[in-house]
Amino acid sequence: MHLLLLASLCGPAAALDPLDAQAILLIEAQRLPPVALGSYLEHPDPATRARAARALGRLRDGGAIAGLRRLAEDPSVAVRREVAFALGQTPGATPVLVTRLAQETDPETRALLVEGLGKTGDGQVVPMLLDALGTQATGLAPPPEVSAAARALGRLSMREVPEARTPLVVERLLRQLHRLDRGTRKDAAYALSRLDLGTLQPPTRDRLLAAALDDWDPVVRAFLLRAAGRLDLSPAEADRLLGAACRDAAPGVRIAAARAAAHQRWAGVTTLLEDEDRSVRREAITAVGGLDSVEPASLLLPIVEAGATLEAAEDFAATGDPALMEAATAIRALAARGRLPDVDRYLALPMPTAVRAAAVRAVTSPTRLADLAGKDAEAPVRTEAAARLVELSPDPALLLPLLDAFDPVVASIVADHLAQHPAARMEPLLAQALVETEAPDLLRAAADALSARYAGHPNPPIRKHPGLVEALSRLDAHPDGAVRASGRKLRAALGLPAAAILHPPMTAPLDEVARIQGARILTNRGEVRIDLLPDQAPLTVWNFAWLADRDFFDNLTLHRVVPDFVVQVGDPRGDGYGGPGWTIPDEINAVRYDEGVVGMALSGPDTGGSQWFVTLSPQPHLDGGYTAFGRVTQGLGLLRTLQPGDLVLDVRIERSPPPEG
Repeated sequence: MHLLLLASLCGPAAALDPLDAQAILLIEAQRLPPVALGSYLEHPDPATRARAARALGRLRDGGAIAGLRRLAEDPSVAVRREVAFALGQTPGATPVLVTRLAQETDPETRALLVEGLGKTGDGQVVPMLLDALGTQATGLAPPPEVSAAARALGRLSMREVPEARTPLVVERLLRQLHRLDRGTRKDAAYALSRLDLGTLQPPTRDRLLAAALDDWDPVVRAFLLRAAGRLDLSPAEADRLLGAACRDAAPGVRIAAARAAAHQRWAGVTTLLEDEDRSVRREAITAVGGLDSVEPASLLLPIVEAGATLEAAEDFAATGDPALMEAATAIRALAARGRLPDVDRYLALPMPTAVRAAAVRAVTSPTRLADLAGKDAEAPVRTEAAARLVELSPDPALLLPLLDAFDPVVASIVADHLAQHPAARMEPLLAQALVETEAPDLLRAAADALSARYAGHPNPPIRKHPGLVEALSRLDAHPDGAVRASGRKLRAALGLPAAAILHPPMTAPLDEVARIQGARILTNRGEVRIDLLPDQAPLTVWNFAWLADRDFFDNLTLHRVVPDFVVQVGDPRGDGYGGPGWTIPDEINAVRYDEGVVGMALSGPDTGGSQWFVTLSPQPHLDGGYTAFGRVTQGLGLLRTLQPGDLVLDVRIERSPPPEG
């Protein structure tokens, strides 16, 4: 079903006039006003109208609603499907979604409208979603709007809409578990995992517990275990539910059990410390670190000793020894509860980087943290120290010198803190950072901190700082979209006129993009193959291929690996803060984040660059929030074995031959 929907949303682009396609891409990427697409909305070719509707949704501008409303009645079902998805991305579109749902007959379009209600609606749409949940199947599978309604209810709960968190909603979602269609059952279980179920009463509560134990689908069991794990369980209930989950054949269920055990403070999770799956072991280590009913140090220090004394950090990156990652996880778990003995030993320079970075969480001296943040030789240690330091809200005298740290990421972490906790004498240092640095993170953070300081000030004195006006001009034209946005905020805060220039054009040659087919990802553990999706995300695919062709990804570590969630790579720093020096616009599309989908990592809207991730299991909460631009076709099992510190050795782009002539 999802593949059919995706095909229907991809298809029209193939018939587009090349010049029209390139022009629409430029309008979309530049985030020009919706009126710029006006002529394409009236185009006689339905493929062009469909592409324009997609672009309107990507603008995320309420001014697009008028054009989308007109196209919502288009005779082409392909156009209406694009409009339905675009409305779900557009602020203030709920009334149009409601109106169209009452009139639309195409099942796939109705599903997109229903899902859009979860993104834009409030408590008033909950009855409509419950009605959609009750739609009867005409064959083995219910209409797609049933699954869409479940996902929408989960999205509303994530947005903390109280009407989506009632016992009635839980009851209606539980009914979906009796359907034969796997997709509907999975989406209902996902929605239940997103609800606040702490006050759930029998018999609904009992039905949820029974389903978490007995459902035949391991993905559904994992979602339901997350839901049940947040209930106020009695010791006997926890033993029965989590004990069974710890013995489950599916690693994803055992990982969910470890996470639920952490919430329940269930001591039985210690059995998972010996699990055959290394990802399960890592989650169990984290859970054990928070237990009060056992002595965590006695259980975790042997794990620390088994991995923390491996010889050199360079060797770990090459070998990906899981003992090191388990040691680092154990250190972090003990440090979080103040239970790590002999912190200095694990911070010593001969220790591996992962161990030293984890041990930083146990440091309580602001002076020591400031020293590590400003002087340590390893970026992950500096980043951890800076983050830990601002958590402690130390004397500003310790923070202000770090605005001039040699590591701009450290300076940006401090600047972000100062935006919320202003300090005397910070303004000249922040202004000097704007004038002198080239680092995008620091430029953004310094501009944001100054904006917070001077918003509403009648005559900001900082405007007289030498070089500030020239620095603002650099922000206006910076290739990083977050920097440009922060520059605009600072201009407004200082009472300066808005910049009259546009940021550098961001586009891609679509004839070349269309030739990009896939990529071979070579890791230190084996090869992964992905199909790329240039029809859905041309700029993102072009950017990814451009970086790969220039060996950007070669020998980068997987800096983020979350069991049964994602693996992430693309950061040359190795701590999650690195990038290529520019950002690209989001290209949000209807590709669902099932297992093995490749997405662009973000720190906010339009902040993609070089960091990308692959989902290890279905993650519906990512749908419509991150650009999906590929899908794993070979090697998903290998990805599940990867650990932080494993390497991407090479990324090779596969292209079709150029056209003859």
